[in-house]
Amino acid sequence: MKQVQTKSGRPPGPFKGPVWYPMALLSACYLLANVDRNVFGLLVEPIKAAFKMSDAQVGFVQGTAFSIFVLLGALPLSRLADRGNRPTIIGLCTLAWSVATSACGFATSQLGLLAARAVVAAGEGGLPPAAISFFPDIYRGQAVVRANAAFLFAIYIGGGLALLFGGTLYADAQHWRLAGTPLAALAPWQLVFVVIGLPGLLLGPLAWLTLREPPDRTRPLKPYGLVDTMKYMIRRPAFLGPYIAAACASTLLAATNLAWTPAMLMRNFKLHEQQVGLVYGPVYMIAGLLGAALAAALGGKSSASDELRLQQLLKLFLIESLLLAVPSILAPLATDETVALALLAASIFLYAGMLVLLASVGQIVYPAGMRAQASTIASVLNGLVGAGAGPLLVGLVSDALPPGPRSLASAIAIVTAIIAPLIILSVYGMERVARRNPELALPPSTAYATNELRTVP
Repeated sequence: MKQVQTKSGRPPGPFKGPVWYPMALLSACYLLANVDRNVFGLLVEPIKAAFKMSDAQVGFVQGTAFSIFVLLGALPLSRLADRGNRPTIIGLCTLAWSVATSACGFATSQLGLLAARAVVAAGEGGLPPAAISFFPDIYRGQAVVRANAAFLFAIYIGGGLALLFGGTLYADAQHWRLAGTPLAALAPWQLVFVVIGLPGLLLGPLAWLTLREPPDRTRPLKPYGLVDTMKYMIRRPAFLGPYIAAACASTLLAATNLAWTPAMLMRNFKLHEQQVGLVYGPVYMIAGLLGAALAAALGGKSSASDELRLQQLLKLFLIESLLLAVPSILAPLATDETVALALLAASIFLYAGMLVLLASVGQIVYPAGMRAQASTIASVLNGLVGAGAGPLLVGLVSDALPPGPRSLASAIAIVTAIIAPLIILSVYGMERVARRNPELALPPSTAYATNELRTVP
């Protein structure tokens, strides 16, 4: 196997520290990204009041527009991740979205807020493709699934911290004495954005300066481009079609809950921001961590072949998708706060496991040398149909229903009832192909070394 030298401004070299450090640092960066992203959902009500926005407009800003700019950032950055120096990409992206998060606090109009959130989205779009393609180059077998789980833990730790810390910070900011400082004119919700953007100014340079590309990273003789990657995906519709459909539908439900659940709890049970953070934050964090941990523990043994590991992952995925439908539909309709939180915990537990399984399946079915680009191309549809459409769709349905405190809850339930069966059908389609015709799911075993992927039917 011929190797291609890593292209970067400095030579690659082995990391001299503990083996867990790259996984921990990348997870910390992703945790910060999810704090920056999800605190918006907690601050929906003051943002709506400040800029006189409807539910649909809020859904557009935090859903559709955000996802579009995530994709605009992810496409070129994923190409660089498959060819260039991933630690540099990760470090600079972390710096960029952190500065932009703080800039959200200085927005004085809908357009200014949208522009700042666009930069946040573009910066965050570069991290997952780089990290997910990085793990298989530094870990092996079951260790890759564990690294995926640790990375995806950050979604739930970050989301939980956004709720817990964000709610408390919002309440405290109303009593800060800032007269005579540049922050004196800012509202409490703006101060929250300013503060939560600061940690990234440390994590970004830390990732850039301490991580290294593995010295034995091997790439095809001629690097794959987006066209090569798209051709490969188009030629394998039997498996990759339902895989992308399952990812889109799962993301739609997850994004809907991330965007609207805090506001739904406030309206249903007359809670304020700090109360929602204190009751929902721990539920979100603990349920997500347990769900991801269980999926990682059951996600296939390191000694198993790729074919067997893929089948194990998909069987578990199908079970979780079947279990998800009932609690995710009933949670927004619950009239008791404790019951609603219990149903939300069950839904988040299953969502978290499904995200780990989606990432692990993608690392098996996408060949090395195009993993970052393939995951990003899938994310184009995933983001537009899932993260982009979900919050906006719920906002539109909520505005269309008769006005009332429960209109948002009904909208979430309606959208969930439509999407949950699509996840089940898509996952069943993947599992059936992998069981009956695994060659339609797995990449050719020699493609990595010989570039045969360009001619594989």
